[in-house]
Amino acid sequence: MKIDTLVSIIMPVYNGEAYIQVAVQSVLDQTYENWELIIVDDGSTDGTAKFLDSLTDFRIKRINQPNRGVSAARNAALSIVQGEFITLLDADDKLPPLSITLRTKFLLKNPEVDIVDGVIHFLDKDLRNEFRRHIPSFRGLLFKRLLRLDDKVFALATYMFRTSLLKHFRFDETMTHSEDLMFFISLSSIQSIQIGYVNDSVYLYRKGHISAMSNMDGFERGYFNLLKKVKSIHNVKLSDHYFLRFKIAKILFLSWFAIRMPGRAFNSVWTVLSGVGL
Repeated sequence: MKIDTLVSIIMPVYNGEAYIQVAVQSVLDQTYENWELIIVDDGSTDGTAKFLDSLTDFRIKRINQPNRGVSAARNAALSIVQGEFITLLDADDKLPPLSITLRTKFLLKNPEVDIVDGVIHFLDKDLRNEFRRHIPSFRGLLFKRLLRLDDKVFALATYMFRTSLLKHFRFDETMTHSEDLMFFISLSSIQSIQIGYVNDSVYLYRKGHISAMSNMDGFERGYFNLLKKVKSIHNVKLSDHYFLRFKIAKILFLSWFAIRMPGRAFNSVWTVLSGVGL
């Protein structure tokens, strides 16, 4: 079966000169050839622009904008996508060679499925040692599973999805953390979205250099904002909202304890469960 469906790959970048060459090369190395890579330079001040200037493949498109954050960068790319399917790639990560082929074939063979997931490898900064693996194992309606933070359906914003789902839907530019999870929760709350998965590797995630403390501050803030946003979704049952609170409380408690900050762990739990300030 000849496949010629155009796939749009969205890559935001801010000061990504250290790794963006690897990320772009992983797209160039795809066995699937009918793609467009939309790179949004979000006001980089390092050598990112120089590298982007060197790219000559006609399938690569570039948008330059002042620094406005990852959500605004993704939205800028969404405004010009031409593909039937969309997937996201961060500038410090990498796609295995069959990533686009496998997921494109899956969506074409399963027209009832809107989003396809796959195996994600969480690796060290050199992409050599694996410390975690996401193996999806759920097929069906996405919304309730996302609300329950079910790790069988979501680890990162690495899905491939049908462009037709979006219409004018965009990422929330007021969020700097958990914006990807909130995007898919909101999207699946307004329509019945079916998720499926392939049993193959589709994404290589590179662990960053951000300090544990800085990372946890953003991680916590993202979940706090997520709880606030979910409140405004009209079809979220009270029981689901309570379940989400308890799940987030547990995640934050264990995460703060993992970096030996028990005081912050207990403060997070109190904030989430009491709802004060949320």
